[in-house]
Amino acid sequence: MIGKELVQKLDDFLVSQNTSLELTIAGGAGLVLLDITNRFTHDMDVLEPNLSTSVKLLSIDFAEKHPELKLEAVTWLNDAASVFKKDLQTGWRDRTQVLHDGPGLKLKTLGRQDFLVAKVKSFTNREAQDYADIVALAPNEKELADTTKWVISITREAEKTEVAESLERLKKQLEKIREADKEPEPEF
Repeated sequence: MIGKELVQKLDDFLVSQNTSLELTIAGGAGLVLLDITNRFTHDMDVLEPNLSTSVKLLSIDFAEKHPELKLEAVTWLNDAASVFKKDLQTGWRDRTQVLHDGPGLKLKTLGRQDFLVAKVKSFTNREAQDYADIVALAPNEKELADTTKWVISITREAEKTEVAESLERLKKQLEKIREADKEPEPEF
């Protein structure tokens, strides 16, 4: 499982290998490490940099040296998410948050608004998988409206109706949650 223990062990491992890495991640691992959610995630989705062969080999070696972490040696650290950088708003790199800043590993993740964009965009393709993460992020009405506007603006014309319908379902579900969470007014 991806968590703070893994990050520290990876930092220590990199130091022992006389190397260092700077990674920007997204996805569930970022949310777990920000303590926004405690859901299980089995991988770290790297946005930047694209992983070199030597980094991939290091990640396999790390997984093999730490069987207690139960990592899938070849895929636990991957850069498949890098294709989604194009969906993020300009300046996203300036809004990243530092998760860990050690001698072997500097780990960053997306800022809040960029996480919302990434998760809401993913939601339009795989609703069930990203819904819990969006609920955990608890966007307010303005954040959701801004994110929805952006996601629709980057959607291909042929898919806009379907995406808009998906986002409307999301909006209604989040409104229900907000309504249920409201404290009743005290009666004096």
